[in-house]
Amino acid sequence: MIIVFEGIDGSGKSTQLKLLKNKLESNGKEVKVYKFPTHQNSRIGQMIDKYLRGEMGSIKQIPPELPSLLYAADRYQFKYLFEKERKDYIILLDRYYISNLAHQGGKFKGKEREEMLAWLENLDARMPQPDLVLIFDISPEKAIELIERKKRREYLNEKKKDIHEEDIEHLRNTRETYLELASMKDWPVINLLDEKGKIKSIEEIADEVWKIVSAYL
Repeated sequence: MIIVFEGIDGSGKSTQLKLLKNKLESNGKEVKVYKFPTHQNSRIGQMIDKYLRGEMGSIKQIPPELPSLLYAADRYQFKYLFEKERKDYIILLDRYYISNLAHQGGKFKGKEREEMLAWLENLDARMPQPDLVLIFDISPEKAIELIERKKRREYLNEKKKDIHEEDIEHLRNTRETYLELASMKDWPVINLLDEKGKIKSIEEIADEVWKIVSAYL
């Protein structure tokens, strides 16, 4: 079984994934965890880091197809491994090809977005497909507040933000695309903000995650 955690940067995916891993293991499940991109752990991941640091140019200077192909190549390194492990383990993925759809597809509008999304989905059509995709939703403004609290990241040469996170308009378009995809594909959306616009507690969000996941087990 493959479960994917998705959402814009700063949406708390990694925290919730760790909590779900612990919950599953406490219930006797065998779990494997992977995070994309692989960053410094592979040659392709290192190329992606250069993109995220802006060393290849700004978001508007680079054709979206270029990072899309890099991200896809990064995932295809795991194709055979995932095909094997999904039979015996619950695989939890911190991002998958859905991130490509949202971040790169979000750079377009209307018909162009539809065409780009179709091209992107075809890129990963031969990858093992997820059984469940969870979308963690938060406003870009709140997400940036949370990103500012993060530690500096080694793969960004000790910066806090990558080129996506530095561009709030990019985050808005990415979020919009995530929600469009969730609506089209009937993926559950977990809203991180309560009715008053305050961030829910980690425990409250974890309970929502478990309620959804346990129904698939």
